[in-house]
Amino acid sequence: MNGYEYKFLIDVFELDTIPMVRLAEYMADLARLLGSEAQVHFNRLEEGSLVLVQSIEPAAYPAVQGRIRALEAGTPDEDLRKAFEALDLKLRKDKARAKLLSPKSAQIIEFPGRDRPQPMTYDHPFSEEGTLQGQLVSIGGKDASKHLIIQDGPVRYSGLETTENMARELRHHVFDHVRVNGTGRWLRLADGTWKLQGFIVRSFEILSDEPLADVVAKLRKVPGNRWADSADPIDELLNLRGDDDQVH
Repeated sequence: MNGYEYKFLIDVFELDTIPMVRLAEYMADLARLLGSEAQVHFNRLEEGSLVLVQSIEPAAYPAVQGRIRALEAGTPDEDLRKAFEALDLKLRKDKARAKLLSPKSAQIIEFPGRDRPQPMTYDHPFSEEGTLQGQLVSIGGKDASKHLIIQDGPVRYSGLETTENMARELRHHVFDHVRVNGTGRWLRLADGTWKLQGFIVRSFEILSDEPLADVVAKLRKVPGNRWADSADPIDELLNLRGDDDQVH
């Protein structure tokens, strides 16, 4: 096949030692890293240290080369950064290192893999003031300490505790969207992610499910405010909100 070849070399595997499933995972992440999927083709495997050879159609070469240059310069976009991280994490788990060679080896991208610095870990959870939000899906507990479960999309927060009095207030809002404030106990895992060990709820707010357009329409009816004269109040409101809706 005519085109430009990029080679991905993994140092711990050979043709007869890498599992097929793992090879497919590396190929998928490599395709995402190079981009231009329709014009990037797997060509062959080479012996020695495992070498995956990709053929880049000439029309796609400038785009692929631009992504590699962004990695070299340390300025990848979010998608490219995640693709690099996914490959490097697999290499670390496989106790491997790798490098990506551009045509004629003019550019070499190193993947530290097993030599990647380990994330800081904590042996014990620590406490921090914060908030959680989502749909209140459960209130339970037979003793004075009541337990809540909040669902925020795919994330499920359990182990939330509160008083009986607050549970009485919250029982009227089961299946509503709420924001709870209090103290969380967090554990940092070896992969750098955080796991919630427990959360003491001290106060809460009910979050409106009302569409943003309806909220803005009501604001525009209030005398003496600038929303009535705004050409695009929804866009202005979103810009003002900034990062306030992010949960920490």
